[in-house]
Amino acid sequence: MQILRTLAVTLMLAVCLSPTSNYAAETQENSDLGLKAFENKDIKKAIEYFEKGTKAGEGDSFFYLGRMYEAGIGFDQNMALAVGL
Repeated sequence: MQILRTLAVTLMLAVCLSPTSNYAAETQENSDLGLKAFENKDIKKAIEYFEKGTKAGEGDSFFYLGRMYEAGIGFDQNMALAVGL
Protein backbone atom coordinates (compact mmCIF):
# COMPACT_ATOMS: atom_id res chain seq x y z
CA MET A 1 0.00 0.00 0.00
CA GLN A 2 2.85 2.38 0.86
CA ILE A 3 4.46 1.66 -2.51
CA LEU A 4 1.25 2.60 -4.31
CA ARG A 5 0.97 5.84 -2.37
CA THR A 6 4.59 6.72 -3.10
CA LEU A 7 4.10 5.93 -6.78
CA ALA A 8 0.93 8.02 -6.93
CA VAL A 9 2.64 11.02 -5.31
CA THR A 10 5.65 10.65 -7.61
CA LEU A 11 3.49 10.51 -10.72
CA MET A 12 1.44 13.46 -9.56
CA LEU A 13 4.60 15.49 -9.01
CA ALA A 14 5.92 14.56 -12.45
CA VAL A 15 2.73 15.88 -14.03
CA CYS A 16 2.63 19.02 -11.88
CA LEU A 17 6.25 19.89 -12.52
CA SER A 18 6.15 19.16 -16.24
CA PRO A 19 7.03 22.24 -18.32
CA THR A 20 3.85 21.73 -20.35
CA SER A 21 1.66 21.46 -17.26
CA ASN A 22 -0.76 24.23 -16.36
CA TYR A 23 0.48 23.77 -12.81
CA ALA A 24 4.14 24.59 -13.55
CA ALA A 25 5.06 27.89 -11.92
CA GLU A 26 8.03 30.07 -12.75
CA THR A 27 8.73 30.85 -9.10
CA GLN A 28 8.43 28.94 -5.85
CA GLU A 29 8.09 31.94 -3.55
CA ASN A 30 5.08 30.69 -1.59
CA SER A 31 6.55 27.21 -1.33
CA ASP A 32 9.78 28.61 0.11
CA LEU A 33 7.92 30.80 2.61
CA GLY A 34 5.68 27.88 3.58
CA LEU A 35 8.66 25.63 4.14
CA LYS A 36 10.32 28.26 6.35
CA ALA A 37 7.11 28.65 8.36
CA PHE A 38 6.88 24.87 8.71
CA GLU A 39 10.49 24.65 9.89
CA ASN A 40 9.66 27.33 12.49
CA LYS A 41 6.68 25.18 13.58
CA ASP A 42 4.15 27.77 12.41
CA ILE A 43 1.87 25.18 10.82
CA LYS A 44 -1.05 27.53 10.24
CA LYS A 45 1.12 29.99 8.30
CA ALA A 46 2.76 27.15 6.37
CA ILE A 47 -0.66 25.93 5.24
CA GLU A 48 -1.59 29.45 4.13
CA TYR A 49 1.55 29.76 2.00
CA PHE A 50 1.24 26.26 0.53
CA GLU A 51 -2.42 26.83 -0.37
CA LYS A 52 -1.50 30.15 -1.98
CA GLY A 53 1.33 28.38 -3.80
CA THR A 54 -1.00 25.71 -5.19
CA LYS A 55 -3.25 28.44 -6.58
CA ALA A 56 -0.17 29.96 -8.23
CA GLY A 57 0.81 26.58 -9.68
CA GLU A 58 3.88 26.00 -7.53
CA GLY A 59 4.70 22.29 -7.68
CA ASP A 60 6.50 22.25 -4.33
CA SER A 61 3.39 23.63 -2.63
CA PHE A 62 1.32 20.74 -4.00
CA PHE A 63 3.93 18.32 -2.69
CA TYR A 64 4.26 19.80 0.80
CA LEU A 65 0.52 20.28 1.27
CA GLY A 66 -0.08 16.71 0.13
CA ARG A 67 2.49 15.40 2.59
CA MET A 68 0.81 17.38 5.38
CA TYR A 69 -2.56 15.81 4.51
CA GLU A 70 -0.89 12.39 4.35
CA ALA A 71 0.67 12.79 7.81
CA GLY A 72 -2.26 14.64 9.38
CA ILE A 73 -0.20 17.76 10.14
CA GLY A 74 -2.51 20.75 10.49
CA PHE A 75 -5.43 18.74 9.12
CA ASP A 76 -7.19 15.50 9.84
CA GLN A 77 -5.28 12.81 7.96
CA ASN A 78 -6.81 12.48 4.50
CA MET A 79 -5.14 10.17 2.00
CA ALA A 80 -7.65 11.00 -0.75
CA LEU A 81 -6.75 14.69 -0.62
CA ALA A 82 -3.06 13.91 -0.22
CA VAL A 83 -2.99 11.90 -3.44
CA GLY A 84 -5.42 14.21 -5.24
CA LEU A 85 -3.28 17.34 -4.92
